[in-house]
Amino acid sequence: MKDKLYIFFDIDGVLNCMSNWDEENFPINLDCLKNFSDTANFFKTKYETHLIMSSSWRDGFNLEEGHSKDVQNILDKLKNFNLEVEDKTPFFMEKNRADEINFYIESHGLENFKCLAIDDTKYLFSSPLKKNLRLYITDANFGFSKKDFQFLTGEDLNFFDRLKRFFKGYTF
Repeated sequence: MKDKLYIFFDIDGVLNCMSNWDEENFPINLDCLKNFSDTANFFKTKYETHLIMSSSWRDGFNLEEGHSKDVQNILDKLKNFNLEVEDKTPFFMEKNRADEINFYIESHGLENFKCLAIDDTKYLFSSPLKKNLRLYITDANFGFSKKDFQFLTGEDLNFFDRLKRFFKGYTF
Protein backbone atom coordinates (compact mmCIF):
# COMPACT_ATOMS: atom_id res chain seq x y z
CA MET A 1 0.00 0.00 0.00
CA LYS A 2 1.31 3.44 -0.94
CA ASP A 3 1.82 6.26 1.55
CA LYS A 4 -0.53 9.21 1.16
CA LEU A 5 0.45 12.63 -0.15
CA TYR A 6 -1.88 15.63 -0.03
CA ILE A 7 -1.11 18.47 -2.45
CA PHE A 8 -2.72 21.81 -1.61
CA PHE A 9 -2.52 24.11 -4.62
CA ASP A 10 -3.20 27.66 -5.67
CA ILE A 11 -4.36 28.66 -9.17
CA ASP A 12 -3.04 32.18 -9.85
CA GLY A 13 0.73 32.05 -10.18
CA VAL A 14 0.68 28.24 -10.25
CA LEU A 15 -1.67 27.09 -13.02
CA ASN A 16 -1.32 30.41 -14.79
CA CYS A 17 1.17 33.28 -14.81
CA MET A 18 1.00 37.05 -14.54
CA SER A 19 0.69 37.49 -18.29
CA ASN A 20 -2.61 35.56 -18.14
CA TRP A 21 -4.13 37.69 -15.39
CA ASP A 22 -5.71 40.24 -17.74
CA GLU A 23 -7.86 37.59 -19.37
CA GLU A 24 -11.38 36.72 -18.24
CA ASN A 25 -12.96 33.45 -17.13
CA PHE A 26 -10.16 32.21 -14.88
CA PRO A 27 -7.53 31.48 -17.52
CA ILE A 28 -5.33 28.44 -17.22
CA ASN A 29 -1.93 28.42 -18.88
CA LEU A 30 -1.55 25.05 -20.60
CA ASP A 31 2.23 24.96 -20.08
CA CYS A 32 1.78 25.56 -16.34
CA LEU A 33 -1.00 22.97 -16.21
CA LYS A 34 1.14 20.40 -18.03
CA ASN A 35 4.10 20.94 -15.67
CA PHE A 36 1.81 20.73 -12.64
CA SER A 37 0.10 17.60 -13.95
CA ASP A 38 3.43 15.97 -14.80
CA THR A 39 4.49 16.60 -11.21
CA ALA A 40 1.24 15.31 -9.68
CA ASN A 41 1.27 12.26 -11.95
CA PHE A 42 4.90 11.61 -11.00
CA PHE A 43 3.86 11.64 -7.34
CA LYS A 44 0.95 9.31 -8.16
CA THR A 45 3.51 6.63 -9.10
CA LYS A 46 4.95 6.79 -5.58
CA TYR A 47 2.04 7.90 -3.40
CA GLU A 48 -1.70 7.77 -3.10
CA THR A 49 -1.96 11.41 -4.16
CA HIS A 50 -4.83 13.73 -3.25
CA LEU A 51 -5.36 17.21 -4.72
CA ILE A 52 -6.93 19.87 -2.51
CA MET A 53 -7.68 23.34 -3.86
CA SER A 54 -6.43 26.10 -1.55
CA SER A 55 -6.79 28.94 -4.04
CA SER A 56 -9.23 31.81 -3.53
CA TRP A 57 -10.96 30.28 -6.57
CA ARG A 58 -12.19 27.54 -4.25
CA ASP A 59 -15.27 29.62 -3.52
CA GLY A 60 -16.75 28.25 -6.75
CA PHE A 61 -15.89 24.63 -5.80
CA ASN A 62 -18.91 22.93 -4.28
CA LEU A 63 -19.36 19.15 -4.38
CA GLU A 64 -22.91 19.24 -3.00
CA GLU A 65 -24.50 21.95 -5.15
CA GLY A 66 -22.35 21.86 -8.27
CA HIS A 67 -19.34 23.93 -9.18
CA SER A 68 -19.46 27.43 -10.64
CA LYS A 69 -19.07 27.58 -14.42
CA ASP A 70 -15.53 28.97 -14.17
CA VAL A 71 -14.36 26.44 -11.60
CA GLN A 72 -15.97 23.61 -13.60
CA ASN A 73 -13.91 24.79 -16.58
CA ILE A 74 -10.74 24.47 -14.48
CA LEU A 75 -11.75 21.03 -13.18
CA ASP A 76 -12.45 19.84 -16.74
CA LYS A 77 -9.01 21.00 -17.87
CA LEU A 78 -7.41 19.20 -14.91
CA LYS A 79 -9.32 16.01 -15.78
CA ASN A 80 -7.89 16.19 -19.30
CA PHE A 81 -4.50 15.81 -17.61
CA ASN A 82 -5.62 12.88 -15.42
CA LEU A 83 -6.06 15.06 -12.33
CA GLU A 84 -9.09 15.30 -10.07
CA VAL A 85 -9.56 17.79 -7.27
CA GLU A 86 -11.04 16.01 -4.26
CA ASP A 87 -11.78 18.88 -1.93
CA LYS A 88 -11.04 22.46 -0.97
CA THR A 89 -9.71 24.14 2.13
CA PRO A 90 -12.04 26.32 4.21
CA PHE A 91 -11.96 30.10 3.96
CA PHE A 92 -11.37 32.07 7.16
CA MET A 93 -11.80 35.82 6.82
CA GLU A 94 -9.29 36.78 9.53
CA LYS A 95 -6.73 34.06 8.83
CA ASN A 96 -4.11 33.37 6.18
CA ARG A 97 -3.73 30.43 3.83
CA ALA A 98 -1.37 28.59 6.18
CA ASP A 99 -4.05 28.69 8.88
CA GLU A 100 -6.65 27.35 6.44
CA ILE A 101 -4.42 24.47 5.31
CA ASN A 102 -3.32 23.71 8.88
CA PHE A 103 -7.00 23.57 9.91
CA TYR A 104 -7.78 21.23 7.00
CA ILE A 105 -4.91 18.93 7.97
CA GLU A 106 -6.03 18.85 11.61
CA SER A 107 -9.77 18.51 10.97
CA HIS A 108 -9.25 15.69 8.45
CA GLY A 109 -6.72 13.79 10.57
CA LEU A 110 -3.84 14.19 8.12
CA GLU A 111 -1.06 14.86 10.63
CA ASN A 112 0.60 11.52 9.83
CA PHE A 113 0.62 12.02 6.06
CA LYS A 114 2.91 14.02 3.81
CA CYS A 115 1.46 17.36 2.74
CA LEU A 116 2.75 19.82 0.18
CA ALA A 117 1.39 23.32 -0.45
CA ILE A 118 2.17 24.87 -3.85
CA ASP A 119 1.55 28.60 -4.04
CA ASP A 120 3.10 31.76 -5.48
CA THR A 121 2.51 34.04 -2.48
CA LYS A 122 4.78 33.45 0.48
CA TYR A 123 3.20 36.07 2.76
CA LEU A 124 -0.01 34.02 2.80
CA PHE A 125 1.98 31.49 4.82
CA SER A 126 3.06 33.75 7.69
CA SER A 127 1.65 31.40 10.34
CA PRO A 128 3.73 28.40 11.43
CA LEU A 129 3.13 25.32 9.28
CA LYS A 130 2.16 21.90 10.58
CA LYS A 131 5.27 19.74 10.88
CA ASN A 132 4.13 17.45 8.05
CA LEU A 133 3.42 20.35 5.65
CA ARG A 134 6.05 21.67 3.27
CA LEU A 135 5.63 24.82 1.21
CA TYR A 136 6.84 25.26 -2.36
CA ILE A 137 6.68 28.77 -3.82
CA THR A 138 6.47 29.27 -7.59
CA ASP A 139 7.37 32.44 -9.46
CA ALA A 140 4.10 34.14 -10.45
CA ASN A 141 5.80 35.54 -13.55
CA PHE A 142 6.11 32.01 -14.95
CA GLY A 143 3.59 29.93 -13.01
CA PHE A 144 4.39 26.26 -12.43
CA SER A 145 7.38 25.86 -14.71
CA LYS A 146 9.50 23.01 -15.99
CA LYS A 147 12.06 24.12 -13.39
CA ASP A 148 9.47 23.57 -10.63
CA PHE A 149 8.71 20.11 -12.04
CA GLN A 150 12.42 19.29 -12.15
CA PHE A 151 12.97 20.44 -8.58
CA LEU A 152 10.02 18.62 -7.03
CA THR A 153 10.54 15.38 -8.97
CA GLY A 154 14.31 15.30 -8.70
CA GLU A 155 15.12 15.79 -12.37
CA ASP A 156 17.80 18.34 -11.61
CA LEU A 157 21.43 17.53 -10.90
CA ASN A 158 21.49 18.87 -7.35
CA PHE A 159 18.25 17.23 -6.30
CA PHE A 160 19.34 15.40 -3.15
CA ASP A 161 21.24 18.33 -1.68
CA ARG A 162 18.43 20.73 -2.52
CA LEU A 163 15.78 18.33 -1.24
CA LYS A 164 17.58 17.88 2.08
CA ARG A 165 17.79 21.64 2.55
CA PHE A 166 14.24 22.24 1.31
CA PHE A 167 12.56 19.57 3.40
CA LYS A 168 15.11 19.50 6.21
CA GLY A 169 15.06 15.73 6.45
CA TYR A 170 11.50 15.38 5.19
CA THR A 171 11.71 13.54 1.88
CA PHE A 172 9.22 12.36 -0.69
